[in-house]
Amino acid sequence: MCFIMQRCANPVSPTGGPKDTTPPGLLKAEPPLFTKNFKVNKIRLYFDEFISLKDLQNQLLISPPMNENPEIKIKGKSVVIEFQEPLKDSTTYNIFLGNAIVDITEENPYPNFRYVFSTGNVLDSMTYKGIVKDAFTMEPVKSISVMLYINNNDTIPFDSLPYFVKPYYMSRTFDDGTFEFANLPDNVFKLFVLEDGNSNLLFDQTSERIAFSNKLIIPYYIPSPVEPDTSIIGDSLLMDSLTVDTLIPDLFKAPDPLRLFLFEENDSLQRFLKASLIKENHMAFIFRKATYNAEIIPLNIAVEEEWKLVESNKTKDTINWWIYNLPQDSITFQIADNGIILDTIELAMVKRVSKRDQKKQEEKAPSLKVNFSKKPPLPNPEGKLEFSFNYPIRDLKPEGFEFMEDTNSIEFPDIIFSNEIKTKAYILHKWKESTSYSIMIPDSSFTDILGRSHDTLTHKFKTKALADFGNIILNATLPASSNNYIVQLLSKDKVIREYHLQESEKITISFLLPGDYRIRAINDQNNNLQWDPGDYIYGIQPERVFYFNKTVTARANWDVEESWDLSLEK
Repeated sequence: MCFIMQRCANPVSPTGGPKDTTPPGLLKAEPPLFTKNFKVNKIRLYFDEFISLKDLQNQLLISPPMNENPEIKIKGKSVVIEFQEPLKDSTTYNIFLGNAIVDITEENPYPNFRYVFSTGNVLDSMTYKGIVKDAFTMEPVKSISVMLYINNNDTIPFDSLPYFVKPYYMSRTFDDGTFEFANLPDNVFKLFVLEDGNSNLLFDQTSERIAFSNKLIIPYYIPSPVEPDTSIIGDSLLMDSLTVDTLIPDLFKAPDPLRLFLFEENDSLQRFLKASLIKENHMAFIFRKATYNAEIIPLNIAVEEEWKLVESNKTKDTINWWIYNLPQDSITFQIADNGIILDTIELAMVKRVSKRDQKKQEEKAPSLKVNFSKKPPLPNPEGKLEFSFNYPIRDLKPEGFEFMEDTNSIEFPDIIFSNEIKTKAYILHKWKESTSYSIMIPDSSFTDILGRSHDTLTHKFKTKALADFGNIILNATLPASSNNYIVQLLSKDKVIREYHLQESEKITISFLLPGDYRIRAINDQNNNLQWDPGDYIYGIQPERVFYFNKTVTARANWDVEESWDLSLEK
């Protein structure tokens, strides 16, 4: 018995009870919320528990803006807001504290707290709502500044206000990308959205993402919902045939929220970023954006014969030079684009290395490297076995190549170079499914521009069975008013197939490995086969991007058919 009592008496740590998830409650405000003829310079907000302020600098918004923010501090269970400058006459003020007021135990926030008052005898009551999404991903953008401007500046054009003038009213998007202005005056406004990188409320950095409305916005009045007064309707049959909506005039129905799409403008100013020696006899000239008329002129050499190969990358912002007749160890270049000189640089053609590393390089004979794709070709007539070289190819000797299909020796297919400087190539063959292949290429079959070659190459792989793949069939219907669309199939946000449509079309996407895929469509308005952001000065909105409303799952040996009417997308 003593043993049992001793075990029962062992101390146990207290559980502490359930976690506090209740936010602070506002007991009263002095002066009260929505006060008219506001005359004091201090506000005090009383809560039902001890509180603190969290992230106030990022949460605080005041409309219209003040030159100097009020002093905001905690006194016991209250928040004191003291103005540091005189208030404007006959003006409705919104002080938005967001989620800055939290309890001191679990930091539960009082959500979206706003204090509204008027220094005149009228309290503005107009509203405006909208939503901000990323223009390319179409994901909601949270915690971004939404700004309203009034046309009260005689020296600055209305469209230029975001560059030079701070907004008159401000709001901030919620987690779902929505925003709301309340207690606005009956006026028209310019609306501008800014990802304010330097927190100065001005659009003064090209890296700041923006969104804008092409039209002036007009706030609207939303009355508080009221129950219909049935006493004014004598005929019960009439009452049965009416809905509550028909009893409220259309004038008071709020319009759909404005949709805005956030983007980063293209930097219109071309810049030369740098030149570097990537590896021996391979240099790259890198520009800020795509260049189609670049001039790279050596200044301190005169070469009469050909001494280089030139190739741009896919995005046209990098120009690669492959040098096979090196004139000297260091060259000075003048860099220009569209006739404008951007820079003059000196570039060493030989990398500086220590004597130890130089000895290692001399002991290790340089060679040409050939890299075969790790993915086996698809078992269809268009299947390609791709491979690449670390330097451009000068000569090809196809004698002695061997090609085995299972145990059968067959004629070696033609090697096709897929780029002009011959660093990429492929073999096109009618590959059979579930079949083993073996390739042997004798040494010195390929020679690069530096006269280097390779050892004997062997590559073995096995093709997949047709039943291992699935197909997605998409019936794409385009709007009649626009006929340039880019349709992309995505796997983990990577584009794996792309189609260019100018009319409604049935797209068959074959040879897909089982898995989940997303489908994206871009309204390619200028038909340049890429997505383009907007331009604020020219009033150009970003090209619209749409995502199919569900994930499409490809299954092995199965066809999945979907229909997408892009004319219904908004």
